Amino acid sequence: MIETRFKDTEVGRIPEDWELDKLIDKFEFRSNNTLSRDALSDSGTIQDVHYGDVLIKYGSHLDVQKDEVPYISDKNYRASVYISDGDVIMADTAEDETVGKATEVINVGHHQLVSGLHTMWLHPIMRERYALGYLGYAFNASVYHNQLLPLMQGTKVTSVSKTAVKETSILVPPKNEQRRIATALSTIDALISELGKLIEKKQIIKQGAMQKLLLGKNRLKGYAKSSNYKQSAIGYIPIDWSACPIKNCTDVVTGATPSTSIPEYWKNGTIRWMSSGELNNKYIYDVQGRITNRGYDNSGTHMIPKYCVLIGLAGQGKTRGTAAYNLVELCTNQSIAAILPNNKLFDSLYLYYYMDSQYKQLRELSAGDGGRGGLNKKLLLNFVIPLPPIDEQTAIASVLSSMDKEISTLEVKRDKYVAIKAGMMQQLLTGKIRLVDNK
Repeated sequence: MIETRFKDTEVGRIPEDWELDKLIDKFEFRSNNTLSRDALSDSGTIQDVHYGDVLIKYGSHLDVQKDEVPYISDKNYRASVYISDGDVIMADTAEDETVGKATEVINVGHHQLVSGLHTMWLHPIMRERYALGYLGYAFNASVYHNQLLPLMQGTKVTSVSKTAVKETSILVPPKNEQRRIATALSTIDALISELGKLIEKKQIIKQGAMQKLLLGKNRLKGYAKSSNYKQSAIGYIPIDWSACPIKNCTDVVTGATPSTSIPEYWKNGTIRWMSSGELNNKYIYDVQGRITNRGYDNSGTHMIPKYCVLIGLAGQGKTRGTAAYNLVELCTNQSIAAILPNNKLFDSLYLYYYMDSQYKQLRELSAGDGGRGGLNKKLLLNFVIPLPPIDEQTAIASVLSSMDKEISTLEVKRDKYVAIKAGMMQQLLTGKIRLVDNK
């Protein structure tokens, strides 16, 4: 085993045989355009790498032969130079500290690409200095991103300037080691990508099953008592099903928030208290908030039992209309309504899946100008639901729950690989673990 000797640099201790490249010396910062998303389309001649896609869609590498890159709508648009293999596109703006997220472009072939809105286009002056694929990992390593953190400006929108980025540096191992690092990380990237595609496929299958089973378009074996359908308030349903408003089946309760200015309502609390942002967890096994008995007694919130269907009444982003299912007793804030269980009339898990499938309809139902007023208890009580025989409800819920468990297992596996990759990047891209010949 070869012992690695380290040296001190401005970015920390690195192997003695590694170099530190300042970007202003080793990269040409080429001009980007300022075309908005509205100026892009799904067809054309020249493709545009938009900062939003760098931040969200593309990983450490943008593979032009595999990844979707939008086109510039203006057929008269021309550029003097186009992106080539090994160029790095960095997002200079984001809503958080993901500013600086970068992607290395590979497999350009005959495609013509340019760097778009809120991006920096870094072209290596000496292409042969860097193994293809290495820069995508080097620019996304924490040892590089940490240099950007003190350079970021802004509050609601965070950005970093080209002038500041030019003064940052990347670590450069010997080229053979660069290749080995890129190969090792791309192998685990491929595993993560394949799992992501499988999860997406399973989710599409589940959505299709929900659309068919929850409206009786397909019946599970043993439950197709009749092929006849009847008109109802929610459209055609099997003749042996019923449809009725939630108020005919059970009650709906809403929550409240204890005063945050009274510490006694919160300090050392033991009662679970849920905020609307946690609805996105879907299955609620626990929540972050805790309130005291005094907080509970003085807030007007309600203790709700297990197996309620929780609906977001208001909240930022996509929270309004989001459904969740609680597996523990808890109380909630005022932005959540709980549809209480009634085991004689409906299976709560079935009702959760139905309400989850009605996200768009619930948002459209929202009260107020243009639906911006949010949902409320009255609207939910009058919301009409289909009710198969209860044993069929349970069977439908069981099928969909099995699909959820399969997806969840795949997501856990994917997240495990993501964590492994993060650890590998931390070790390999700082030289703590070396991929070199032991000679």
